[in-house]
Amino acid sequence: MKMYKQLGHYLEAACDGDMAKFNTSGFVAAPTTRTAPQPLPPAAFDWIDRGSSTGEVVVKAKSLPKAVGYDVRYAPVADGVPGSWTTVTLTSPKKTTIRSLSPGAAYAFQVRALGKLGYTDWSDSMTFICA
Repeated sequence: MKMYKQLGHYLEAACDGDMAKFNTSGFVAAPTTRTAPQPLPPAAFDWIDRGSSTGEVVVKAKSLPKAVGYDVRYAPVADGVPGSWTTVTLTSPKKTTIRSLSPGAAYAFQVRALGKLGYTDWSDSMTFICA
């Protein structure tokens, strides 16, 4: 392999940038263009569960390839309408415990992921009753 690489570099220098000469050698030029970053798929939760203590909820975001961070937001739900949102920023999709919630209250949870092109849209709301 090392000899082929050296021969390819020699051939590249000997052709003086003439691709017609290079192509007649039998070698194939490596692509010089990079593919543009692609948007991330929609974010979602793997699961939402009760925490070990009263007023705690444990959430786990679904892992997305090439995501660099996640935002989880939650709000109390009254009459089917979420109240003011509280956002927690995560650096990985590991499970996270959200504390100081009101026991017996229903909460709406959403997640979004951060990639090279920016944030995904917020996921659909998942409603969960805190214990």
